[in-house]
Amino acid sequence: MVKRSNNNSSKIYTSSNSKKLFNILNEIPSRELILKILRQSQKPLSYLKLVENLNLQKESQLGFERRLSAMERDGQLSINSNGILLSNKRFISGTVEGHREGFGFLIRDDNESDLFLSHQEMLKVLHGDKVLVKINTKNRNKFSGTIIEVLNHRNIKIVGYLHLENHQKKFVPEDPRIRQDILVPSYEGEKNGQYITVEIIKYPTRYHKPFGRVYEILGESNEPGIEVKVSIRKFNIPEKFSGKTINQANLIPESVIETDLIDRIDLRHMPFITIDGDDSLDFDDAVYCEPLKSNINSQKSSNWRLIVAISDVSHYVKENSLIDYEAVIRGTSIYFPNRVVPMLPEILSNNICSLCPNVDRLVLVCDMVISSHVEEIGSIISYKFYNAVINSYARTTYKYVYKILLQNKEQSEKTNDQLFSLIDNLHKVYLLLAEARKRRGAIDFDKNEPKIIYDKFGRIENILIENRNDIERLIEECMLAANMCAAEFITSKGHSNLYRVHERPSKNRLNLLKGFLKYLNLEISGGEQPHAKNYSDFLDSVRHRSDFNIIQSACLRSMQQALYTPKNIGHFGLACANYSHFTSPIRRYSDLLTHRIIKSILINKSYVPNFERYNLQEIFPDWSRKKSIWENLGFLLSTSEKRADDASRDVIAWLKCWFVKERVKEDFCGIISGVTNFGIFVTLDNVHIEGLIHLSNLGNENFIFNDVSKKLYGIQTGYCYSLADRVKVQISQVDLSTRRIKLHLITHNKSMITK
Repeated sequence: MVKRSNNNSSKIYTSSNSKKLFNILNEIPSRELILKILRQSQKPLSYLKLVENLNLQKESQLGFERRLSAMERDGQLSINSNGILLSNKRFISGTVEGHREGFGFLIRDDNESDLFLSHQEMLKVLHGDKVLVKINTKNRNKFSGTIIEVLNHRNIKIVGYLHLENHQKKFVPEDPRIRQDILVPSYEGEKNGQYITVEIIKYPTRYHKPFGRVYEILGESNEPGIEVKVSIRKFNIPEKFSGKTINQANLIPESVIETDLIDRIDLRHMPFITIDGDDSLDFDDAVYCEPLKSNINSQKSSNWRLIVAISDVSHYVKENSLIDYEAVIRGTSIYFPNRVVPMLPEILSNNICSLCPNVDRLVLVCDMVISSHVEEIGSIISYKFYNAVINSYARTTYKYVYKILLQNKEQSEKTNDQLFSLIDNLHKVYLLLAEARKRRGAIDFDKNEPKIIYDKFGRIENILIENRNDIERLIEECMLAANMCAAEFITSKGHSNLYRVHERPSKNRLNLLKGFLKYLNLEISGGEQPHAKNYSDFLDSVRHRSDFNIIQSACLRSMQQALYTPKNIGHFGLACANYSHFTSPIRRYSDLLTHRIIKSILINKSYVPNFERYNLQEIFPDWSRKKSIWENLGFLLSTSEKRADDASRDVIAWLKCWFVKERVKEDFCGIISGVTNFGIFVTLDNVHIEGLIHLSNLGNENFIFNDVSKKLYGIQTGYCYSLADRVKVQISQVDLSTRRIKLHLITHNKSMITK
């Protein structure tokens, strides 16, 4: 019997007969259970003792004996005159990564090359499981593995949708890397296409499919906001704060109190401003700038004072508090259309920790002197950190400030002299910082990405291309300067830290980029180990080309992923030796850690994160007791960041599918933006959405794919499909389950292969 709970937001199901389900499924003890009992025993167990510990029924003993023999054959245990004991063979541990085609890979914990897992092996596990694997004989230049034991199941609850056809029911997981059919009993109100969350009751084995029960009904695919619900469950994102955490947040004062001002510099007389996007709700950075005179009698400005004030979140979020615990398991805020899953309770992030205008707020300040001298233009001559209190003069937006900057100076001075003067000062410093960035050789990728306009239901209303203006770049440069100072300050004190590092391109990726550029008669300088300046100079030299976006994308693909680590190897893209995240403690836990380090140094103390109150190893299976706290946090926060990015992209891909769903059979012009061995991707004009033309829709011929030039060659016709080619296509199908928009080719400016 299935009972429905009284939950207003979604339907949660609980089974009153789960014990019966377990008895039905548990005929022969699993390998994992047998190994667990042997591991707990201090000595070998006799056959009868093992049967007794397992409470094994007589009718199951024949199958049990066969299982023991199979486990001995696979090297999991040994059977001798002393009894049954664990094998002393060494196996490889790692995480299973499934593939949509049914096979998979073991991502090894020792960072050696991945092991291939066959379709047959993947029947034993689900994507994300931690396992032990025995390496098989090398075959075709690849190592494969046999799964010996499942150490930990990552996916306890899986989100997906019901597919009902010809009286057959199938639960289809949202994550395409989970390929097994999961058996789900019928439930009240089930509908075709309905999204549900299934709790796994019985995990897969070589001979049995996984079995689950309906945990939660999320809703129909056309319900507003369903895509966010699905994404939150799909990526296991902590959604709601516990009642105790909210109660703790409610105890924090809603305004700055007198005792908070002890040992703080009073900057409330300075007209700080916040500059953010139109829809921002939390403001964690404010800026102020003024010219410095070279001497009392000189009227010439030689240097500039730039103050970046960052919300002092660490003053309110104490280590080992419930708020801090929930912040670290989130790692970052996640931004969806019309919704944010915040790192901190909103009573903090949108109020006392937010630098709202005309109220006192506590801040940690990076106070810098920026040079305007030609020989060291834009360099940071000096800096200092200190605790302060400010009262923000104005909350402004990028568009509003840019409009003021473009206005005639006289007109602006009549309307708001102080605001214009401050913005003018900030812009002058920005030009200096931008020049220093260019001299340093930092890569300036053109970030004029499509901007999605949403309606009140969170659906896409329009997609536009909006160019970044100088004010967005201004704030970016101010934050970069403060982040570099934070990293340098901590490093100079010899303190441990989480650096934001960016490795140079790998040899393989670099060779692929160079091979692609060669086909365009282009070359990037720098040899086998180019510097960021080589990339920067190259991009500047091709910025005028019509295929610039394609070239820039190829350069981006050659880059490594930036991540958090205590090992400082510098930031390749920014061309700087020391870089840490400091400027967004409301939405990034890494920045909160940086604040705690700096504040400890200011009072001549050291800081080591302490999570003794919470067993993070239970929550994060990858948390290792063999690694330092900083190494674990670096890996954890890098993973949290990737999860947030993946979830946001997944929702946007869903919404893009819905946006063009009503435009099936409609014709579009576009540009080839990707070429693969299975087809070509086309970015459609006007809507700026990418779709796929599969090989099967490119004509009845065989193709050769050149991975270096990124071209498809037709063997029979001699035609080739290349990046940046113009095509005319028709939207043929929208597949919401794979987030794919399928296209049909109409015309192409086909070019013959040069013989």
